[in-house]
Amino acid sequence: MADDVPSLKMAASELASPMLLVDLLVRVKACASKGEARRLLGQKGIRVNGKQPEGDNPTIGDADFRDGEVLVLQKGKRDNFLVIVG
Repeated sequence: MADDVPSLKMAASELASPMLLVDLLVRVKACASKGEARRLLGQKGIRVNGKQPEGDNPTIGDADFRDGEVLVLQKGKRDNFLVIVG
């Protein structure tokens, strides 16, 4: 699956403290800027593991990763991105 979908590998140490979702969206290149990421979050255009993030400034931590290894970000209906701990 990682071959077909744009992905980002992160070290486990980077996830020791929660990361802002807008920062992760820019880092994985799902959004060109933090402003675009905030706009999409406000318009409910982002999903994390198939669910809408809650709150005004959501964060991503260890608990959000499936099996502690993979996080699926979805922008709109068709654009998917993987974040892999490795």
